Amino acid sequence: MGATHSFEEHVGEVRVRIDASTIDELFAEAGRAFAALACGELPRVGDHAERIAVRARDRDALLVALLDELVYRAEVEGRVYPTLEARLRSDRELEATLHAAPPDVRPRLHVKAATLHDLAIIEAPCGVSATVVLDV
Repeated sequence: MGATHSFEEHVGEVRVRIDASTIDELFAEAGRAFAALACGELPRVGDHAERIAVRARDRDALLVALLDELVYRAEVEGRVYPTLEARLRSDRELEATLHAAPPDVRPRLHVKAATLHDLAIIEAPCGVSATVVLDV
């Protein structure tokens, strides 16, 4: 199937729809979607990579926590990560390797936060999908 994402813009927010074959792919595509949204298009990948671990109370909150980590890095470090490899250790813990865009690539859109509003991760025989709202 391959992972995909789409955006639906509203005043002050963007609703992101993500479809993937697996839950790990879904989390990776969420990061890709964030990079594309923040930069106006999916940026190229540079040489810098780093590993992170994210924890939350459940899988929905884990998706928000990952996106909020990416929001923080875009805001504070000016970095976006167009590729990430995600691995859920459990419904409450995620490990990921983030592959950064080159230093000359900067976010153009200020994303304030990911929200739990209307968040739903849905698993079906053909794959997994999620809708998440980002405050902009």
